[in-house]
Amino acid sequence: MSTQTMPPPAAHAGGDAAASGKKGWFWKAVVLGLILAVIGAECLFAFVYVTVATDKATNGEDSGSAKAGKHDSHDPHGDHADDSHGKAGEHGEGGEHGAVGEEREIDMGEYSLTAFQPASNTTLLINFHLYGTISGEDEHHFTEQYEVNKHRIRDQVLTTIRSAEMADLTDPGLGLIKRQILEKTNRALGKPLLQGIVFSDFLAVEQ
Repeated sequence: MSTQTMPPPAAHAGGDAAASGKKGWFWKAVVLGLILAVIGAECLFAFVYVTVATDKATNGEDSGSAKAGKHDSHDPHGDHADDSHGKAGEHGEGGEHGAVGEEREIDMGEYSLTAFQPASNTTLLINFHLYGTISGEDEHHFTEQYEVNKHRIRDQVLTTIRSAEMADLTDPGLGLIKRQILEKTNRALGKPLLQGIVFSDFLAVEQ
C-alpha cells in the first residue's frame, strides 16, 4: 500500500496571502494612477485656460491701442478739424466782410451832455460810449447808411437821453432808453439794420 505526501497547509496559506497582497498593491497603484491622471488633466486644463485668456487680453489691448492710434491720426473731425474751424473764425473776425449770421459791434461814438430834471429841479452831467450790434452780412450796408445819417442819429440819441426821466437813467440795464435809441436809429437808416444797443462807461452825475 502506497502513501501520498500532502503539502503542508501553511505553505498554501502563505501562497494565497502573497497573491492577495500583490493584487491589493496592484489595485492601489491603479487607483493612485487614476487620481494622478485626473489631477494632471485638471492642472493642464487650468494652464491652457489661463494662457489663452492672457493671450486674448493682450491681443485685445494691442488691437485697441492700434485702432485708437489710427483713429487719432486719420480722424477728419479731430484736431485738424478744430484747427480749420479756428482759422475760419479768425477769418470772420479779421476779414473785411463778416460771416453770415455773425454779430458785429459797431462804434457809434462818445457822448457828453447835460440833462435837466424838472421833477427834482436838478441837472445831470451824463457821459457814455455808445455801440451798436449788427449782423455781419449787413455791415457794409450799415456803414454806408450810418455815414450818411450820422449827425441825424447823433441828434436822436441826445434828444432821447435829455428827455429821459431819472428812473430811466438810473435803470441798471437802461432798457427803455436802449429800445428808444434802437427804434429811432433804424428809422433814420431806413431799414432795421441795427440789432441792439450797448452802453459803455455810462455815468450820470448830479450837478
